[in-house]
Amino acid sequence: MKKLISVLLLFSLAVFVIGFTNNSSYAGNFDPVEGHSYKIIQSVPGFSKKQTVIVNVDKNGNFYKEVISGPDKGNFEVWSGDEFFRFMKEPNDLMVITSKEHSDVPVLSHEFLSESTSEQIIKDINNGQLKKALLKPSEYEKSTRMDKGMRKEKITIDKNFNRPAKYVLEFEEKEEVYFEIIEVKDFIDTINANDFVNIEEIRENGGTITEIEN
Repeated sequence: MKKLISVLLLFSLAVFVIGFTNNSSYAGNFDPVEGHSYKIIQSVPGFSKKQTVIVNVDKNGNFYKEVISGPDKGNFEVWSGDEFFRFMKEPNDLMVITSKEHSDVPVLSHEFLSESTSEQIIKDINNGQLKKALLKPSEYEKSTRMDKGMRKEKITIDKNFNRPAKYVLEFEEKEEVYFEIIEVKDFIDTINANDFVNIEEIRENGGTITEIEN
């Protein structure tokens, strides 16, 4: 299970490093994430306790994400179209990424909300890898034989807001919910980094600023 968690963590980090997802319509019939606020429960590699994350995405694809409970409580990220900010309470550092060249490709707000994740789910459903679970019309399952047994992935699609809403991994008779969207609301505001980021306040509280230029 530790190996699988490491693989998922590497996947998440890879998604962040790549950092971008295109802004075209979703494959299949999944609704776009823009203009919505999400409350997500997710696991944290190395911790038994889960954490709750709020992700607000405006109509332009800009977002504010904050961990409101759990091991990383207080961490946040902001993308306002020109700059990306990531604040981590430990080690009390604000990372600021600016790009010399403007890009029309928005930064990814959350790996479970990404278009690439949605497209892969649709692809797996269409090619028969993800199959409808028995007596559970909104749940799809994919089984993979591993050295130590079968690994089963379960994806639940919420018909109320027409998106993948839950990802569960079952392996060696242990089941773990990695991501679950527990609330979705309309979001009509515009994300502005100045509403969330106060560099002087962070410095006054002993924080550091790490600036990166792409």
